[in-house]
Amino acid sequence: MKKMNFASVSCEIAVADNFYFSTESICEYGRDTVRYAVERFFAKNIGLQRKCTWESWKIRVGKGSEKNRQRFTYVFPAPVMELPGEWVRVAGMIDSRGVCIKRVQILREHPCFASEAI
Repeated sequence: MKKMNFASVSCEIAVADNFYFSTESICEYGRDTVRYAVERFFAKNIGLQRKCTWESWKIRVGKGSEKNRQRFTYVFPAPVMELPGEWVRVAGMIDSRGVCIKRVQILREHPCFASEAI
Protein backbone atom coordinates (compact mmCIF):
# COMPACT_ATOMS: atom_id res chain seq x y z
CA MET A 1 0.00 0.00 0.00
CA LYS A 2 1.30 3.41 -0.98
CA LYS A 3 0.21 6.94 -0.15
CA MET A 4 -0.85 9.40 -2.86
CA ASN A 5 -0.89 13.14 -2.26
CA PHE A 6 -2.33 16.01 -4.25
CA ALA A 7 -2.23 19.49 -2.76
CA SER A 8 -3.27 19.00 0.88
CA VAL A 9 -5.36 15.88 0.18
CA SER A 10 -4.06 12.34 0.45
CA CYS A 11 -5.35 8.81 0.02
CA GLU A 12 -4.01 5.27 -0.21
CA ILE A 13 -3.43 3.12 -3.28
CA ALA A 14 -3.56 -0.63 -2.74
CA VAL A 15 -4.02 -3.76 -4.81
CA ALA A 16 -6.43 -6.19 -3.16
CA ASP A 17 -4.84 -9.34 -1.74
CA ASN A 18 -7.15 -11.53 -3.82
CA PHE A 19 -6.98 -9.41 -7.01
CA TYR A 20 -7.87 -11.09 -10.30
CA PHE A 21 -4.85 -11.40 -12.58
CA SER A 22 -4.77 -12.70 -16.14
CA THR A 23 -2.41 -12.36 -19.05
CA GLU A 24 -2.58 -13.00 -22.78
CA SER A 25 1.19 -12.52 -23.14
CA ILE A 26 4.07 -14.46 -21.67
CA CYS A 27 4.60 -13.00 -18.21
CA GLU A 28 7.34 -14.31 -15.97
CA TYR A 29 6.49 -11.83 -13.24
CA GLY A 30 4.80 -13.02 -10.08
CA ARG A 31 1.66 -11.51 -8.64
CA ASP A 32 3.69 -9.45 -6.13
CA THR A 33 5.72 -7.85 -8.94
CA VAL A 34 2.55 -6.98 -10.87
CA ARG A 35 1.01 -5.56 -7.69
CA TYR A 36 4.11 -3.41 -7.07
CA ALA A 37 4.15 -2.14 -10.70
CA VAL A 38 0.50 -1.07 -10.54
CA GLU A 39 0.82 0.65 -7.14
CA ARG A 40 3.99 2.42 -8.22
CA PHE A 41 2.45 3.61 -11.50
CA PHE A 42 -0.59 5.09 -9.75
CA ALA A 43 1.57 6.71 -7.08
CA LYS A 44 3.94 8.30 -9.64
CA ASN A 45 1.35 9.45 -12.20
CA ILE A 46 0.37 13.05 -11.42
CA GLY A 47 -2.90 12.90 -13.36
CA LEU A 48 -4.06 9.77 -11.56
CA GLN A 49 -2.97 11.19 -8.20
CA ARG A 50 -5.05 14.29 -8.80
CA LYS A 51 -8.15 12.43 -10.00
CA CYS A 52 -8.06 9.65 -7.39
CA THR A 53 -7.29 11.80 -4.35
CA TRP A 54 -9.95 14.32 -5.40
CA GLU A 55 -12.60 11.61 -5.91
CA SER A 56 -11.69 9.96 -2.60
CA TRP A 57 -11.85 13.30 -0.80
CA LYS A 58 -15.29 14.07 -2.29
CA ILE A 59 -16.58 10.71 -1.02
CA ARG A 60 -14.94 11.26 2.39
CA VAL A 61 -16.53 14.66 3.02
CA GLY A 62 -19.73 14.12 1.05
CA LYS A 63 -23.05 13.46 2.66
CA GLY A 64 -24.30 9.91 2.37
CA SER A 65 -23.46 6.43 3.47
CA GLU A 66 -20.02 4.85 3.76
CA LYS A 67 -21.01 2.62 0.84
CA ASN A 68 -20.30 5.46 -1.60
CA ARG A 69 -17.66 4.40 -4.08
CA GLN A 70 -16.78 4.90 -7.68
CA ARG A 71 -15.79 2.03 -9.95
CA PHE A 72 -13.28 2.58 -12.75
CA THR A 73 -11.48 0.79 -15.57
CA TYR A 74 -8.35 2.18 -17.22
CA VAL A 75 -6.27 0.85 -20.11
CA PHE A 76 -2.59 1.83 -20.20
CA PRO A 77 0.29 0.89 -22.49
CA ALA A 78 2.13 -1.94 -20.75
CA PRO A 79 5.64 -0.46 -21.23
CA VAL A 80 4.78 2.62 -19.11
CA MET A 81 3.97 0.25 -16.24
CA GLU A 82 7.12 -1.76 -16.96
CA LEU A 83 5.04 -4.87 -17.61
CA PRO A 84 5.15 -7.29 -20.58
CA GLY A 85 2.55 -7.29 -23.34
CA GLU A 86 1.08 -4.36 -25.22
CA TRP A 87 -1.70 -3.09 -22.92
CA VAL A 88 -2.74 -3.37 -19.28
CA ARG A 89 -6.36 -3.07 -18.17
CA VAL A 90 -6.76 -2.09 -14.52
CA ALA A 91 -10.12 -2.10 -12.73
CA GLY A 92 -10.97 -1.12 -9.18
CA MET A 93 -12.84 1.31 -7.02
CA ILE A 94 -12.32 4.59 -5.25
CA ASP A 95 -13.78 4.97 -1.77
CA SER A 96 -13.19 7.18 1.27
CA ARG A 97 -9.87 5.47 2.09
CA GLY A 98 -8.48 5.70 -1.42
CA VAL A 99 -8.03 3.41 -4.41
CA CYS A 100 -8.32 -0.38 -4.35
CA ILE A 101 -7.33 -2.30 -7.48
CA LYS A 102 -9.39 -5.47 -7.94
CA ARG A 103 -8.38 -6.64 -11.43
CA VAL A 104 -5.24 -6.50 -13.59
CA GLN A 105 -5.16 -7.92 -17.11
CA ILE A 106 -2.19 -7.90 -19.49
CA LEU A 107 -3.48 -7.81 -23.06
CA ARG A 108 -1.97 -8.40 -26.51
CA GLU A 109 -4.10 -5.77 -28.22
CA HIS A 110 -6.18 -2.81 -27.15
CA PRO A 111 -9.66 -3.92 -26.04
CA CYS A 112 -11.39 -1.71 -28.62
CA PHE A 113 -9.66 -3.69 -31.40
CA ALA A 114 -10.19 -7.11 -29.84
CA SER A 115 -12.43 -9.29 -31.95
CA GLU A 116 -15.31 -10.86 -30.10
CA ALA A 117 -16.01 -14.54 -30.61
CA ILE A 118 -19.35 -14.99 -32.31
